[in-house]
Amino acid sequence: MADSTVQVIGYWDIGEKQTYLITEESYRIQDTDTLDRNETKYFVDISIADSTATEYLINWHYRDFTDNQPNPIHHLSAMAKEGLTVQVKTDENGKLLGISNWKAINKHMSKTLKKAKKVAKKNQDYKFDLEKLTHHLASLNNYTNEFGKEYAQFYYFHGLQYELNEVYEAVVDRENRLGTGPLQIKMSVFLDEIFEENDSFVLRSVEESDSDQLTAITHEYLKQNASHYKLGNINVKELPKITHIKYIGAELHAYGWPLLSMESIEANSENNLKVIDRTIDLQ
Repeated sequence: MADSTVQVIGYWDIGEKQTYLITEESYRIQDTDTLDRNETKYFVDISIADSTATEYLINWHYRDFTDNQPNPIHHLSAMAKEGLTVQVKTDENGKLLGISNWKAINKHMSKTLKKAKKVAKKNQDYKFDLEKLTHHLASLNNYTNEFGKEYAQFYYFHGLQYELNEVYEAVVDRENRLGTGPLQIKMSVFLDEIFEENDSFVLRSVEESDSDQLTAITHEYLKQNASHYKLGNINVKELPKITHIKYIGAELHAYGWPLLSMESIEANSENNLKVIDRTIDLQ
């Protein structure tokens, strides 16, 4: 870290450990009403199990989940990682090289699925929720994505050098979970502040999806799942345009540990705004 430049890399030792409180909140704003507010909180103990000159083996241990999900299947999904330890291998820049303990992860997740099947057996209204959860827990790729939400936020700014107040812009391809082919994302990143007295600095980013592409993909998904969402014979041309913007801001220590990271996703369609917030707070 210099007067106007920072390099974000993990400088960590074997046995080093940090604990984070992660808070995830989602809600919907329709006209002037706030609806469907959900919140999940949990702790993650992150410890350095092993390291080489270029790689780290890191344990992410999840514990003490709380949530207010009224849907029992959604509650089980929110609590699925309770007591789980995920062993992650990364390079020094935070690039995911692999997850080492898939057998233990799959065994842990199968217990959640058994509980969900019992709930759905008693109430057929949860059948579709069970199908989604089954796919979510059974797919190795999907679980990587789910774990990757907080992981990607934690490491979002790692691996690059930033100059104070210089804006870095790019168009990148991101995975599309609703259909085939990647989504185009326009992103900008900048170093906002440097706190020399605290050996820390603040970075910010904005990501905006290509609205036309996102709208077409989402409309096709709704068309294919119209019966579940009780949409009838929908006319895709009449559906509103969709926007999706992600904001990330983080204060990081010079050694690479985030002190506080905040992510906010805003998905807007006409007068219906869905907001998903996640905060990662060093304890």
